[in-house]
Amino acid sequence: DRIFTYDIFYAVTRAVQDLNAGDGTVVPALQGLDQRCPIRFTMESAQTYFSSSEGLGITIEQLSREPGVERLPCAFVGAIASSVSVPSSMATGLLGYPQVSGASTSSDLEDKKNHPLFGR
Repeated sequence: DRIFTYDIFYAVTRAVQDLNAGDGTVVPALQGLDQRCPIRFTMESAQTYFSSSEGLGITIEQLSREPGVERLPCAFVGAIASSVSVPSSMATGLLGYPQVSGASTSSDLEDKKNHPLFGR
């Protein structure tokens, strides 16, 4: 559902903004975080078209970036569709990157052997 997708995108964008600004309006514990923590969060998004091969290709491209030349990921927000999150979570988990998705509901993602760093 397109509206659901926009809602999730807005929520993640707002979270990054609040983290970087130390804005505690929604989550009071964030108040002043920008003064206490030097880390700045960034975000990029990609269109997978609900395709597992498209999603895995994008994930592999992001994991293959050249350190010092390209911005490297530190974590991944998985897709809405479990069919996209399952293969990308295998790749990110194998290489030590956490991945979260509150929308992917497949029970396959509960298998910590295949998805060691996946969370909801």
